[in-house]
Amino acid sequence: MNENQEITEGESDGPPRKGAAERRAEFTDIAIRLFSERPYGKVSIDEIAAEAGVAKGLLYYYFGDKQGLYVAGLQRLAREMQTQIVAASESATAPLERLTLALDAHLAFIEQYPEGYRELLSSAMSDPEVRAITEGERMTLLEMVLAGLPPEVPRGPAVTLAVKGWRSFVEGAELAWLADGGLDRARLSELCSRVLYGAILAAIEVDKKS
Repeated sequence: MNENQEITEGESDGPPRKGAAERRAEFTDIAIRLFSERPYGKVSIDEIAAEAGVAKGLLYYYFGDKQGLYVAGLQRLAREMQTQIVAASESATAPLERLTLALDAHLAFIEQYPEGYRELLSSAMSDPEVRAITEGERMTLLEMVLAGLPPEVPRGPAVTLAVKGWRSFVEGAELAWLADGGLDRARLSELCSRVLYGAILAAIEVDKKS
């Protein structure tokens, strides 16, 4: 019987073995915690295996290598973050309030995993799989912002460009906030929302001249 098979209770004299999905989730939990505490290069596959109480060969079996485990952790964090962002934004009706709540949920999430978030952004430049995760998260926010614009706001090229550029501002502000603080989370969310509002107003004027 291999690792993908689950022994049900009664088939063994010992406790039931964990199924593949449960074991994979357990290993991913440990990896997320360690990668969130320290940069990728300072976490070894041996350390993860020791934390899990298994031979490192089992981690290779499930994930291929340390990078595979790292990517699996990022993918799950991205899904959880998007779920929280959408849930938070749905509790408001006004576009600016929806955006502020979504940003606050995003900031609350990265506040839990500061080192992991820094690593995510820095690794995105060099790793295609990590870049795909980052771009997916950016696209979710972009679509949310564009969908939340009032119908009377024209969707001209300058407006779209302003929203895309604003996302880069948000990432820079988040990294500075994680490093230096200076504002509480609610005020940073409001700042990012108001910067977007100003950028869209400026972009509308630019589009009118096209």
